[in-house]
Amino acid sequence: MRCVPIVFGAVCALVVGLGALVVPAPASAAPSAASLEGSIHSLTNTERTQRKLGKLGTNACLKRYAVTHAQRQARDNRMYHQQIRPILSACGLRYVGENVAAGYPTARAVMTGWMNSPGHRANILKREFNRLGVGVAYSKSGRPYYCQVFGQV
Repeated sequence: MRCVPIVFGAVCALVVGLGALVVPAPASAAPSAASLEGSIHSLTNTERTQRKLGKLGTNACLKRYAVTHAQRQARDNRMYHQQIRPILSACGLRYVGENVAAGYPTARAVMTGWMNSPGHRANILKREFNRLGVGVAYSKSGRPYYCQVFGQV
């Protein structure tokens, strides 16, 4: 009779142990917005320096507009451009350009998409631009929205 509880306990331990083996691994976490922003800025400068163009410095005003617009797109769950004139005057710039995107899982993927699009590529490689702000935000469903705002001071 004492043998039954021991066997039962061993069987329970075995079943519980096997159950742990089939638990799905957690999905890898999406990169943080800040991490993506830094990577996109760096990859943008890599594209420019490979073509003997100057690196784009940071600009707090452009960054603020880029982040705010990425957040708006994520909230609205749609991709669209923002008004450029307010950025010109608020940031005291001579020229402004913007790239937006949505859904790309990595900084490299969104940069590849932009570089394969003539209009976006032109903004990234425009000789006159010398500053950049990058914004990334996630929608409630986890979809990333991107915004690059370029300028010339």
